[in-house]
Amino acid sequence: MPEDYPSKKILLEDIEGKHLYVYERNGEIEGAFVFFIGEDPSYAKIDGKWLNDEPYGVIHRIASRQRVSHVGQSILNYCFTKIKNLRIDTHEDNIPMQNMLKKNGFVYVGEIELLSIHESRMAFQAVKE
Repeated sequence: MPEDYPSKKILLEDIEGKHLYVYERNGEIEGAFVFFIGEDPSYAKIDGKWLNDEPYGVIHRIASRQRVSHVGQSILNYCFTKIKNLRIDTHEDNIPMQNMLKKNGFVYVGEIELLSIHESRMAFQAVKE
């Protein structure tokens, strides 16, 4: 992963696109994430197979200050209130994220290329009833 990822350019695009969210607890920002409903160009081609071709939500760049627990869980819960079909990717070395995703019903579906930085990522998807 590039040292400056996400770059200032990417963050500004997230803000301008109104896709960057913050997670607050007791008036303090404890985390941030990107979320939108729609197609992600990085997910158009997969070495594997998505669970379905239905409309989906995308989560990127979950970050936590690591001062409180379950920030990632809370972010996933929020996103599931917006759409029941979610896709997310992570780096193969990010074992804590992979474990959190699996614990929350996500399944590994294959490999994608994150187009913004041209790197391979593990792709996961969850569909809630």
